[in-house]
Amino acid sequence: MKEKLNKVYSKKEIFRQWFPLALSTSILFIEVPIMLFFISRMEDPSKNIIAFSMGLGFIFILNSTVQYLTSVSAKLSSNQPSFFRLLRFSLIYSTCLVVCGWLFLTTPIFDWFFEKVLSINDSHTMELIKQGCLVLSFSPLAVAWRRVYQGRWIKREATEVITLSTLFRLFSGITIAAFFYLFHSVDGVMVGAYALVISAFVEAIVVTVWRKQTKRNIPATGDIVSISMIWKSHSPLAITGFLLTLDTPIFLIGISNAPNLAEESLVVWQIVLSFIYMIGGVALELQNITINLSNNVQSIIHLRNFSLLLGISLSAILLTVVVTPLGELYYIKLMGLQEEYFYLANVSTAIMLITPIFFSIQSNLRGRLICLEKEKYVERSMYINIIVMTLVLLFLNMGSSLPGAMIAAISLVSAMLIETATLYGVLKWISHKENEDGKKEKTG
Repeated sequence: MKEKLNKVYSKKEIFRQWFPLALSTSILFIEVPIMLFFISRMEDPSKNIIAFSMGLGFIFILNSTVQYLTSVSAKLSSNQPSFFRLLRFSLIYSTCLVVCGWLFLTTPIFDWFFEKVLSINDSHTMELIKQGCLVLSFSPLAVAWRRVYQGRWIKREATEVITLSTLFRLFSGITIAAFFYLFHSVDGVMVGAYALVISAFVEAIVVTVWRKQTKRNIPATGDIVSISMIWKSHSPLAITGFLLTLDTPIFLIGISNAPNLAEESLVVWQIVLSFIYMIGGVALELQNITINLSNNVQSIIHLRNFSLLLGISLSAILLTVVVTPLGELYYIKLMGLQEEYFYLANVSTAIMLITPIFFSIQSNLRGRLICLEKEKYVERSMYINIIVMTLVLLFLNMGSSLPGAMIAAISLVSAMLIETATLYGVLKWISHKENEDGKKEKTG
């Protein structure tokens, strides 16, 4: 342990630990566009894309409170007994989420929400949404399972195992989707739902059973982390995850009530947002790397510089797509978007060019705060994000004639800007406070 505290992680070593996680995340973000690729080429593509998008919004909320279990595991899995206690906690917790999801889907609340709030009155579309959500609601169990084991592999500095398990997931997901697509045995939304859920369990199994010798192993014995400590670390991050995924229904509500091109924007938005996350989302894994490698001041500086460089590079990739024929190639040729929707998709992408920089900086700042056991500030910054996002959506819906997708893009960038500034300000304040306390101790 002392050796690790004294070790300075260079940018090269940070990249070596981050890249397998980034590759794994890229594969996951490719997964949704691949499902949309199949769905857009099946019967009644518009209704099935809308149903799949709504299903993703539902499952992102259901999964949201288990997303940060990787960070909790990387932080608290100091020995084998602690790891397995965290695993048991996570499986019980995620099972409760599955039950809650089914209760929502099988009660009149479901019909009220989608009819009254999202203004979806077509009975066939409603049925497609419900069918997809019923299958997707099993995913929290698989997500929690694999996230805890991913934290363990990060702790052991063997992140390549996570990439390997995700490749198994991608291959199984494509195979399942292709099978249903070729035989046209189910609706398009069910192709995506079955493929996503089954492949998620495949990934969880692989990351569990894989064996690899590592230089840094987790001790077989030690003080067992308490349930209260697990909850103290998990609950602020769970709330953060929940707030983070609230943007999906908020955007869907905002776009549904947009002053211009509402229906077209519903089709375009999920495809554009999936592309943004496919490129910029790899920066989100910097949070877990920061938690594991922030062992001294020099390593923290290297992590900060690496995050800035990464964010700028990813934004440059987005810019290249927007200003070259690559945008048309991706949205029209690959994703099957109708030509009349391309301008809306490309402009919305251009508005969000800076988002990868925000992803990268936020991940680094969140990781720092988690290391300092200040998870509550990560949670509070997300409250600010949601408030800003909602206010901008309301203001632009009432005071402009912009298409819904562009309004959503502007609100996302505005919210991320304010959240990033908040996280940075909090970290600076904590550092200043600790320095002042240190000076008082010396003079006292």
